[in-house]
Amino acid sequence: MQVFQSGRTKYTRCDIADSLLKRNCKSIINPKNKFKYSKNDDLRDEIGNTTGIYIQPQVIKLKLRPRKPHRIQLAYREAKDSAVDLYVLMDLSASMKRSKETLSKLGQTLAKEMKKITKKFLLGFGSFVEKEIPPFVYTDSNITMCHDCALTFDYRHVMRLSPNGTKFSQMVAAAEISGSNDIPEAGFDALMQALVCKQIGWRSKSRKLVLFIAGSSFHTAGSGKLLGVVKPNDEQCHLTAAGEYSESKVQDYPSVSQIRSQVNSKKVNVIFAVPKDQMITYKHLSTFLLGSTVTTLQKDSANILDVIKSNYQAIVRRVQLRAENNENITVNFFSKCNG
Repeated sequence: MQVFQSGRTKYTRCDIADSLLKRNCKSIINPKNKFKYSKNDDLRDEIGNTTGIYIQPQVIKLKLRPRKPHRIQLAYREAKDSAVDLYVLMDLSASMKRSKETLSKLGQTLAKEMKKITKKFLLGFGSFVEKEIPPFVYTDSNITMCHDCALTFDYRHVMRLSPNGTKFSQMVAAAEISGSNDIPEAGFDALMQALVCKQIGWRSKSRKLVLFIAGSSFHTAGSGKLLGVVKPNDEQCHLTAAGEYSESKVQDYPSVSQIRSQVNSKKVNVIFAVPKDQMITYKHLSTFLLGSTVTTLQKDSANILDVIKSNYQAIVRRVQLRAENNENITVNFFSKCNG
């Protein structure tokens, strides 16, 4: 702080305006907050190749004085007929056999119903069970974990995002059931790969949904120590040409914070569809993942179509505003809806 002297009295050069005026200061610099619209296009729906605008303004420049608040008015609208990518990630352990059969029958109906909401709908499919390492699985390659089961696999990307509901049904029907010795599964390995891999076919400008269907809980970072797998998950894509996760025996399961980081950066909404006895576990997980929801899965997944439609509607009708990288600045949001 600069100081100037008048006679024998010293004054600070920084003070409130009234005090400076009383001292007969002739030149007082007292700037106000500065606000400017950098981009303020009107709200509009997505039509043809025209990109939709769902929040206004889009970009502003703001210079703030300490402890001097500035109020900005935001407007938003619900996105209509926007592109939707739905990737179904399914637990294919033996207990989920009936659910798999139900999902395969609903493939065409699912695509048809979602196209009533948006014409720009793509559907994909992947499955998961467990890391292929004892004691979670048998070591003998000739022994399967259950009757009529395939050898255990970790995560398998089966179908790239596509508008073809018939192909989806065929792929789900042909997917192999497997099993493991423990109850939690490798769902986090599968979810991480589904989030970060370009092979999934995510479009750059789409509403991205992952329907995570599971019959049990999940392993997370640290569980790999039981298998001798201690290398942390690197959050990178490791899919072979055949769609198999290649780092299953090398990298540990992702942590909740790693999953959260990728969900946020990729802007993916995760819908967890699980049995009643797993609701508490997944609701707790959901609190850490922005935009995620949890719903009860009936035996044989008979309600899967309703789960997708109802959760999609809930997601598109919900508006979440949050401040990021706002160190030393307090941002408050106030809503004013329907008058």
